[in-house]
Amino acid sequence: MQKEGDEENEESRKTLKQQLSENRARRFQEYQTRVQSKNSTFLLDEKAARFYEGLRQKELEKDELAKQRRALEQRRAEQAKEQQRALAKKKSLGIGKPSKTIRILKKPKVVDDDDKVAAAAESSDKEKKPKPTTSSIVSGYSSSDEDDD
Repeated sequence: MQKEGDEENEESRKTLKQQLSENRARRFQEYQTRVQSKNSTFLLDEKAARFYEGLRQKELEKDELAKQRRALEQRRAEQAKEQQRALAKKKSLGIGKPSKTIRILKKPKVVDDDDKVAAAAESSDKEKKPKPTTSSIVSGYSSSDEDDD
């Protein structure tokens, strides 16, 4: 009987390598069951998954619309600024131009060649009279000194 017990003990005895590998396999199995039980509480059924996906899509659409609105408002603001700049530029160009035309108060001197020749012929016949050489502004009034001549 002892021999039979010894044989069973030898068969039941395992090497250290075998014991470690079995222990490692058992611990891995326990770990997997714990992970599965933990994750099963977070698993969603198909109906709930579709519902949450729909909510996510709606949120994305709202964000996209908000971005488009901001971009549109930004473009409008830039266009308004450009219009204001163009208007200010037009106004600033108008300031540099005179609003009134300047009236020329001097009469233009008209010199004809025929008059020069005729005047030269007459002056040789008559005494030379000095012409007034004043370059004053003609205002349409005559002075009393000129009337005496």
